Amino acid sequence: MSTSGGTRRYRAAVPARWPAVAAPVAVAVVLLGPAVPRVVAGLALALVLPGLALRRALFPGRALSTVERWLLVPALSLATLVLGGLALYAAGVPLHRTAWALLTGAVTVAAVLVRAGTAGPVPPGVPAGPGTRAYRRPRPAVPVSLLAAAALLAGAAWLSVASARATDAAVAVVELSVVSNPSTVDRVAGTRTAVLAVGGNRPGPYQLRVSGPDGYVRALAVRVAPGGTWRAELVVPAGERVTAELFRPGTAVAFRTVYLAPVGVAGTG
Repeated sequence: MSTSGGTRRYRAAVPARWPAVAAPVAVAVVLLGPAVPRVVAGLALALVLPGLALRRALFPGRALSTVERWLLVPALSLATLVLGGLALYAAGVPLHRTAWALLTGAVTVAAVLVRAGTAGPVPPGVPAGPGTRAYRRPRPAVPVSLLAAAALLAGAAWLSVASARATDAAVAVVELSVVSNPSTVDRVAGTRTAVLAVGGNRPGPYQLRVSGPDGYVRALAVRVAPGGTWRAELVVPAGERVTAELFRPGTAVAFRTVYLAPVGVAGTG
């Protein structure tokens, strides 16, 4: 739209619905096309088409500068990937090529349909014709774009918290600790009492091996109750470092290893 002598002229713009046609074509190319066209179509779906459709749907009738248009398109496209990916992950959908292609294509088509529903008739006094752009109705006091942005942010926060909790519950956490009290050191015998503890959110059984100098080796069977902690005391050498290793049943490689530093005893530095 431009003004000349107080007259408002409406000029034709690039058809606002072409992304709805381009998106399904790009999805088909990504899923079925050869390598090079697949990359081009994937970049269009990831960086261009969703942002272009969302820009027109979220900011209808707003005059944007060239810089704003260039920045909004990739920004909204990336936001689609982030928020859509969170939603797919929360729903348990595997995040592979098909899921990303269908997500971006569906968002593009949906945004074009929303945009098409916001256009109104040509205002009175403006001749309708092939070069006339549809007149847009006045926007409400609170723009729909702000409400949509707030809803997206709230949804993203909820999905982030939910996915973090689900991940935390799904990840097995097993802790191994070894400590000794200096008051338990027998400087004549060169020993001390170590307190070993195994805990976490996954029950045992486990195998615990404690080794030290001069062939010192002790093996302990560990069974941890769900959410509980297993503890035991063991007399270990004091003058040199002691190693505690935790093994899963039937494995030869420790998945947790901690060390107990030496303390000074008779005959040591």
